[in-house]
Amino acid sequence: MTENPPTSEPEPIAETPMIVMEEPAQLAEPVAAASPATAKPASKHIGRKIWYGFIIFLSGLVILVCAVGAIGSLVITKPVSDAAVALLEVVENGAGGMRNAAARVDGLLGEAQQVTIGISQSVGQVSENISDKGLVLTLLPEEQEQKLVSLAEQIRETFATVNELVASGLQMYRTIDRMPFISLPGPDPEQVDSIQATLDSVRSDVSEARDAIEEVRSGAADKVDRVTNAVVMLSGRLQEGRDNLAALDSDLAAVQEKADTLQQIIPTVLAVLAIVLTLFLIYVGYTQVEVIRLYVSKWKGLG
Repeated sequence: MTENPPTSEPEPIAETPMIVMEEPAQLAEPVAAASPATAKPASKHIGRKIWYGFIIFLSGLVILVCAVGAIGSLVITKPVSDAAVALLEVVENGAGGMRNAAARVDGLLGEAQQVTIGISQSVGQVSENISDKGLVLTLLPEEQEQKLVSLAEQIRETFATVNELVASGLQMYRTIDRMPFISLPGPDPEQVDSIQATLDSVRSDVSEARDAIEEVRSGAADKVDRVTNAVVMLSGRLQEGRDNLAALDSDLAAVQEKADTLQQIIPTVLAVLAIVLTLFLIYVGYTQVEVIRLYVSKWKGLG
């Protein structure tokens, strides 16, 4: 009896996968799908472009201003310097004119002092021989009185010139003194008024001394003390006037010295300031060029 061979199940046949060709995607669909997404950023880019354009415009305006300022500072420095020096030269010459006039007044006051001293000495001698008419006329001649009166009038007229010069120059001094970095001394109006008051008193004292001398010349022995007092008062007024004129002359000398110093300094200072300002404006202009380059690059990056 034959044995049947064991039966085995048939091996499964591997199935070959089927390749299914997919249809190519339509290109219009992604573009159409992407367009809604890009619509919103496009509106944002417009706002940025406006902002970037505004910044570029402002930077260009700053560059223009810097260019005009740099050129202007170099162009006007020379005229401004020349004008300032010319103005200071006028101040220096004006102060010199005042000093010359004040010196003339001082000379007249000194001359009047000499006449006063002579009268004072004569009065001392007359008091001892008041009854001697010839001696009185010799020691107290009318020429002395007339000379004293003439000197007082010359003093008044000459100082009037000084007063006018001070009044005309005072406003100029104040104008220059208000300029930046300039401190210019000037004559004190109160000091000038004080000198004027002293010289007015000199005229009245001369008149008083003249009246007293005429009384003594006429034989009034009791008027000798009046002459003495008038002469002493007049001598004190004359010395006071000379002291005040010396103080005024000192102030005017300071004005001349300061004006001369400023004439030497101002051109250099203005030139240095112009160079510094020009370099600063060039630097500011350069920074704005870099700003423009930066924002132009950002503008282009937005597409």
